[in-house]
Amino acid sequence: MTNNNPYAGFWKRFAAFFIDIIILYVFIGILKACFEPAVMENIIEKANRTATLPLTAIIIYTLIFFILSALYFILWESSSKQATWGKQIIRIKVVDAQGKRLSFGRATSRTLSKILSSIFYIGFIMAGITQQKQALHDKIANTYVVDKDYTSDNPLPLLPKHTGCMISLFTIGGLLIILVLLVILSGKVHFSGRTNNPDKDFHQALNRLYHLHAAAQGHHVQQNSGSVRIIVGGASKYGIFQTGDYLFMNKGKDVRMMLVGHPELAFRVMDNTDQICCEPHQPNACDIVHGLSICTTD
Repeated sequence: MTNNNPYAGFWKRFAAFFIDIIILYVFIGILKACFEPAVMENIIEKANRTATLPLTAIIIYTLIFFILSALYFILWESSSKQATWGKQIIRIKVVDAQGKRLSFGRATSRTLSKILSSIFYIGFIMAGITQQKQALHDKIANTYVVDKDYTSDNPLPLLPKHTGCMISLFTIGGLLIILVLLVILSGKVHFSGRTNNPDKDFHQALNRLYHLHAAAQGHHVQQNSGSVRIIVGGASKYGIFQTGDYLFMNKGKDVRMMLVGHPELAFRVMDNTDQICCEPHQPNACDIVHGLSICTTD
C-alpha cells in the first residue's frame, strides 16, 4: 500500500481482530482454568448460604477479564509497535491524526469506545465504508489504522468521498434492527421475570431445574425457551443465574434451585429417581411447598 492511500481496509482489520480474539481466548482460557474453580466455589458457597446472587463478587470477577482484554489493546497500541499481535501479523498499525504513536489516554479512549461500535456491530462496519476507513471508535478517538510502512513524514491524505456512504450505513443498521425484531417476534428470544401467577412461576422454575439437571448429567435436552439464561462461569462445571424469584446453581453434576432470599430450603432432582424434591436447610422448611417429596440422602 502506498502513502497515497495508507489506510487499512475492512478485511485487513477484520483479520487482525480475529487473530487478536483467538490470542485473548487462549490467554483468558488459561487464566480461567487456573483461577475459576476457586472463585466459583466461593461464589456458589455464598449463594447457598444466603440464597441471593452475590452480585459484587460476580461483577468483580467479570470486570477482571474485561480489564485484561482492554489492557491487551491499550498497551500494545500505545507501545512502540503501535499494534496488537494481530495487527503486527497483518502488518497494520494505529496512529493519531498526525500519523504518530498513540498516547496511553488516546489508546484507552479508542478501546473503550469499541463498546459503542459493538452495538449491532455498525461501528465496526463503518471501517469498510467511511472516507478514511475509520470505525466509530476511530472517529471518537480521532485515530486511524494504516499500513505498517506508513510514516508520519507524509500527512494523512483525505480520500475521495464514497457515494452513498451514509445511505449504506443507515441501510445496514435498519436491516440489523429489523432482523433483531424478527428474532424476538419469532419466539427465539424471551425476557424472563415475575408473572402475576406465582404457581405458574414455580412450576416453570421446577421445569427449568429438571432441564439443568439433565444437561449436567450429560443428557441432550431441548433448550428451555422460557428465559434468557445468564450464566457465570463455565456452563459445563460451574453455573449460577437468577430468573424471576428463583436462583439456580450448578457445581459439577450437583444442580439445585433456591427461592431468592430463603436459604432455609432448596430444590434438587432426587438421586436415581429423576423426581424433584424439597431439601430443607431448617426444620419444617418444606411445609410451605405442597406436592413435593422431602429429599433423601444416599
